[in-house]
Amino acid sequence: MEHVVTDEDMQCFAYLDCVEMLKFGNTCISEFETFSDDTASAIMESGIRGVLGVNMTDADWDFSDPNALPNYSPDLMKTNLDKAIKFYDTWHGKNNDRISVRFSNNIPLLCSPEFLTETKKLAKERGIGVNTHINTESFEVEAYQQMYQKVGVEFLSDIDYLDENTNLVHLIYTQDREIDIIKETNAYMIHCPYEMGKRGACAPLGKMYAAGLNIALGSDWLMLDPFEQMRYAAVLARIDSGDALLNKAYDFLEMFTIKAAKALDLDDKIGSLEIGKLADIILVDFDQPHIVPMNSHYDPVTNLVYNVHGSDVSMVIIDGEVVVENGKVKTIDEKKAMQEANLRSEAVFNKFKSLDH
Repeated sequence: MEHVVTDEDMQCFAYLDCVEMLKFGNTCISEFETFSDDTASAIMESGIRGVLGVNMTDADWDFSDPNALPNYSPDLMKTNLDKAIKFYDTWHGKNNDRISVRFSNNIPLLCSPEFLTETKKLAKERGIGVNTHINTESFEVEAYQQMYQKVGVEFLSDIDYLDENTNLVHLIYTQDREIDIIKETNAYMIHCPYEMGKRGACAPLGKMYAAGLNIALGSDWLMLDPFEQMRYAAVLARIDSGDALLNKAYDFLEMFTIKAAKALDLDDKIGSLEIGKLADIILVDFDQPHIVPMNSHYDPVTNLVYNVHGSDVSMVIIDGEVVVENGKVKTIDEKKAMQEANLRSEAVFNKFKSLDH
């Protein structure tokens, strides 16, 4: 992959992503990927608050063979842990604490139990959290049973990977006893509703909400408009449960704000407008035909969640600094970011096409 998508490509795409995120009213991102210093620099330059992590694995796995299981490499484990620690040492606390770092395991199946345990240990030593994707695809359920004779969340609990500083992304194919374990350990579900719907699948959201799980909203890499994500979260939950009154607009707004901040261990600084917290604020232009009427008979939060689009955001303030004004990003040249991303994406696709498959 690295010989097709270069560090310079990733930096270019990071600029574009930051423009999109900021214009849609996102003040903080949590991203774990194959990070380089160039990519992190682009995120820092944009002014957005970033919680970053190197996406780690120590396995080779032939997904084309339905009977294959992963082969784990101690050398690859050491290489990736060293890379993650170096990234932490370089970037954690940068830009007046706007950049912080978590450790991230790709999916547990692509990480040996020893790797997962060591990742959690190193994270605890540094006082940071961990992320992983789990129960994203249906094949994972059978693979965990075959390898560990238990479901995936149960496996993570048994190796002490789960606590309030663990973020579990997706959780689509999640069983009842896994919901109980997530609740008992206080781990966070990072719910990416648009991505979930695009896969044509739905987690047992009604049961998850009824259990009182810690749930924050994410996007994975798809559709970075948080208002659309809130609406998809509402729709999917109600389709799954058959309850048109399941949760209120306020609940979904909390998943985007204070619960997301708690999932990132930043709720003492951001996630709500309170005296003593940092000035991460967005302004939304309600003077729009799809939002009006807006008067004393209408609840502003309900209107915000169900009618606003990211394009209605007029100003974004992060740590007291105006980074979007009148809908325009001030820290990055928007037109240049789009033009360069178009050119580089074309080049990347051409490289892929030239590969001998």
